[in-house]
Amino acid sequence: MDNGFCNRVKHIAVLSVLPKGWTKEVNLVDWNHHGVKFDIRDWSPDHNNVTKGITLTRCETIELAKYLNIMDFSLISERQKKNDNKKENTVTVVNDTDEESDVPFEGNLEESLSLDKLSEELN
Repeated sequence: MDNGFCNRVKHIAVLSVLPKGWTKEVNLVDWNHHGVKFDIRDWSPDHNNVTKGITLTRCETIELAKYLNIMDFSLISERQKKNDNKKENTVTVVNDTDEESDVPFEGNLEESLSLDKLSEELN
């Protein structure tokens, strides 16, 4: 999507897929020509609509990555742990009746979130 308001400079990863096709994505985005920032939000299937999300500066992104690297993930719920153990390159989609199914996705979030790579991408 590049309409003068939002320029998605680089797609990094899809974190989840909702039943109606919307995706929670990690991207490098330039909003209103204010410089490239790390961005996490939901996108419509055609990438013409977005929800509220979070946009981080280079420094904020590096700080977040540091905390994620030392975070105690044992605090994550059992349901989420189950999702972490499924085969690589899939995400779990939960529909309105709490039925789960694994669907394929492209990208490697762990590789995408390395401090060196993030620093390089945001320069």
